[in-house]
This record gives sequence, structure tokens and C-alpha cells, in this order.
Amino acid sequence: MKQFLSLLVLLLVVTACQNQEKLGYIDRSVVINGYEKKVNIEQRFEVMNQDFIKRRDSLIQAYELERTQASVRAQSMTPQQVQQLSQQFQQKEAFIGQQIQAEQQQLQQAFDAEIDSVIMEVKEYVTTYGKANNYTFIFGTSDATNTVMFSSESNDISQTILYQLNSDYKKTN
Repeated sequence: MKQFLSLLVLLLVVTACQNQEKLGYIDRSVVINGYEKKVNIEQRFEVMNQDFIKRRDSLIQAYELERTQASVRAQSMTPQQVQQLSQQFQQKEAFIGQQIQAEQQQLQQAFDAEIDSVIMEVKEYVTTYGKANNYTFIFGTSDATNTVMFSSESNDISQTILYQLNSDYKKTN
């Protein structure tokens, strides 16, 4: 009976050792902000935003010049004509404001869509990586959400994931 108990304990120890779960975590901020695809998107949209700002400023400057010229002309107009001119400029100002706001929203929505796509791509990559490397769990953490309060540095696979993401990205571009 003693041998049977010893054998059972040994079997349990061996089984427990074989069923160890493989855990890892990534710092989402490090991976996403270091991903070259995201960096390239940000750079491209920064250029687009600067172009938008130039167009906006040019539009506003042209409007201001036209308004200043109309103000000079208004001095020789009747009160009715001045009021009509003022209404025209109010409408034009509202139209310009709407045009600027619409373009700015389009730019922001396009940026958000591309960033969301990158985030989904990273999530899918981590899932594929985890399955291929027999991970039971891969946790995500960042400055905003501390899912992992403590872990050994050996469980941090952020740089591994980032390196492989960037390597794959470079191959396709």
C-alpha cells in the first residue's frame, strides 16, 4: 500500500509538471506605438493634417480679405444694402465653417479607422503567435489599464511580438 501511495504521488507530480500553463503578457502601448505600420500611418496623416491646415488658413484668409473689402464698400451703401451684405457674409462664414468642420471630421474618421485596423491586426497577430507557441494565456497591459500587476520579466513578450510584427511589415512593404 505504501508503494502504491508513493507511485500515486509520483504520478500526480509528473502529471502536474506536464500541465503547466504557459503565460505571457504584452505591454500594448509598447507594441502598438512601436509598430512601424502605425508610425507610418501617423506620419502620413500628419502630412495630410498640415495640408488641411494650409487649406483652412488660406480659405479663412481669403474670406477675411473679402470681408474687409466689403466693409469698405459698405460705407457707401444704404442700411438695407449693408444688412443684405452682412447676411451674405454670415451665410458664407457658416458655409466655410461647415466645410472646414466636415473635412476635419473626414480626416479624423479616416485616421481612426486605420488605427483601429492596426489594433485589430496586432490582436490577431498576438492570437496567432500565442497558438503557434503554445501559450495558454497572453495578457495585455498598458499605462491606462494594469491587467498585469506583477510578472517576471521573462513573461514579457512585448519586444518579441514587436520585432516580429515589424519584420513581417517590412517584408510586405
